[in-house]
Amino acid sequence: AVPMNTYNKDGLSSPCRKLSHSSKADGVCLTFGGHPAPALDVPYEVTIKDKMLYHAITVMKPYEEYSFEELRFVSPTKKRLIETMLVRANNDGTYTANWTPGSVGWYLLHATIDSFEIGSSQCHLIEVKEPPHGLVIPTRSSSQKPSHQPNKTRKFHAKFSAGLRIRSHP
Repeated sequence: AVPMNTYNKDGLSSPCRKLSHSSKADGVCLTFGGHPAPALDVPYEVTIKDKMLYHAITVMKPYEEYSFEELRFVSPTKKRLIETMLVRANNDGTYTANWTPGSVGWYLLHATIDSFEIGSSQCHLIEVKEPPHGLVIPTRSSSQKPSHQPNKTRKFHAKFSAGLRIRSHP
């Protein structure tokens, strides 16, 4: 089962947005400030620059034009996109499998046996409209506001205390 919200209509997703049609720079990727999307094929390594060791990925030569947020945006998320199901054989030659969706949304079910695709006729598009039993989706209510904690800063006023500073931590 593959969640369908990871794909767009063409089956491809791009973080690039296009400028309006009246602009001259039509088709420019605005996500990375006009730079092309970073290629993530260079493995992370500690960088030596000016006799210093840097443990930041933005100091590496291929990634120095990008911020941490931009690199995090294009880095692949490690989600379980494919679920493997246990299949039981029935006495009449059919097979049974149980699947519980992880969340609400569209799913594409592929049937494979021993890592071989059975065919396109075995792909099914399923919409899950309600959350699975026992899973509660958090709701935001505007009527409930979090209780405001009072300011716990204590102020001390004493005679002849001008220029005296007290640290709470060493």
